[in-house]
Amino acid sequence: MVWLSVSLAGLVAVWTVASWVMIRGVEEAPYAVIEARNAFEIRAYPAIAIAETRVNGVGFDANGTAFRRLAGYIFGGNARDQKIAMTAPVFIGRDQAATEMSFVLPKTVSMDAAPAPKSADVKVVEQPPGRFAARRFSWFAGRERQAAEARELLDDLKAAGIEPAGTPIYAAYNPPMTIPFMKRHEMLVRLSD
Repeated sequence: MVWLSVSLAGLVAVWTVASWVMIRGVEEAPYAVIEARNAFEIRAYPAIAIAETRVNGVGFDANGTAFRRLAGYIFGGNARDQKIAMTAPVFIGRDQAATEMSFVLPKTVSMDAAPAPKSADVKVVEQPPGRFAARRFSWFAGRERQAAEARELLDDLKAAGIEPAGTPIYAAYNPPMTIPFMKRHEMLVRLSD
């Protein structure tokens, strides 16, 4: 029994270190915190270049299709066959019928310098600057948890008298194999100016 406990502890330690190595040094979308509250932050995001795609449907299959399209673009599926570094977060927005996913392009790949996608299903666009409310959470982030966090963010904004200018989107910062307690997830919503 002792060897099982020691083995399990060793496995968790290795997984934790591997997770830390995977997530450290990954470029993130830039923002400035304007105001930090107990349950959320208000942030200012500059204009950023993103690669985006829209897939009919919601759920695991739609997420997989969207991710493969965008990964194809950054792994060389573009007019220059250029590999582009993966950044964080991956933004995922949903409605009843579709999933929209976007990757933030690195600072070194400006809107003007971004290579054109080979796939007509991928577009490179500029996300306009703006203020966003962000609610951070950890561990698991299935669709039910995302919906609950989105509701809490909207409730907190309403209680604070702050008007959202859209629907919340999910931001995933870490690879799926990251140990759950180290995962960073956020729900973000654009605010009225």
